[in-house]
Amino acid sequence: MNRERQIRRKRRTRLRRRARRKASLAQPTKMTKLNYRLVSIAKPGEETPNEDSVYVDASCLALSDGAGGCGLYADRWSHYLVSRLDKQTPLMGYEALDSWVEQIWQPFYNDCEAMAKEGDAMLLNKFYSEGSCATLVAAWIGDNEKCRWIAYGDSALFHYNRATGELWHSFTSVADFDNPPHLISCKDPLTPAGFSEGSLALTESSVLFAASDALSCFVLMMYQVSRWAEYADELEALIAEHSSASHRVQLARAMKFDFYEDVLKRLIDSTSNAETFAQQMHAWLDAGLLELDDYTVAFLKV
Repeated sequence: MNRERQIRRKRRTRLRRRARRKASLAQPTKMTKLNYRLVSIAKPGEETPNEDSVYVDASCLALSDGAGGCGLYADRWSHYLVSRLDKQTPLMGYEALDSWVEQIWQPFYNDCEAMAKEGDAMLLNKFYSEGSCATLVAAWIGDNEKCRWIAYGDSALFHYNRATGELWHSFTSVADFDNPPHLISCKDPLTPAGFSEGSLALTESSVLFAASDALSCFVLMMYQVSRWAEYADELEALIAEHSSASHRVQLARAMKFDFYEDVLKRLIDSTSNAETFAQQMHAWLDAGLLELDDYTVAFLKV
């Protein structure tokens, strides 16, 4: 009798387990929506390394654009800067950034000097002369949704307010993207002129993100063109320069588009994976709106 009870109990247990498995398969998987996302790709269609580096988590964003036209090992230097940045405590002020770079540059320099010595004399002389260079933009979200940020160079931080449709940015102007950027060097001192910082109060309507220079230039240009009456003087002056940027402005002006729906939302949606992002970059590149470069974007709040 005891044996029969044990057999029935085991059968009931198996049936309960089978029912639980079926129920779990019938329920949709719950996905946690991440407020942050990032994606980075090398220059489309070219066999070159991606010299950008990027990091993002729930409260910190850091992006560095290695300057391939300056010195050697730009990709290593951008990665080094991002990896060594304190993701918990903001760098507050130019002196703090300068002190931090002063503390970290030597090991990187020594390693790269050793690599350069394995090559020829020209390689080593180039490293001694130019070192390695990169931009840096970083943001930290603290208590009460207050964001502290710093930037050095032409990688930009953006804040878009869905409620008002207004876009704030950390850079100077669309035209200044054509100028040589200030860069953090592994061998030369920083200059205060290259540094900017500030704070932002975030709300439920906030979209906070950073991008490397070519993509930043595109985003800012498209926003200003979408508000032509507000930025007419600046944009018309840019067109008069007859530069590559002025041609892109003219192309954008000839289009009918909504900045949020056709630019920012598409950019956000494209960050689901590298392939989708590359397709979107190709589309804007083929339209003549985007300069060829490595493309990197990181959203800290969407």
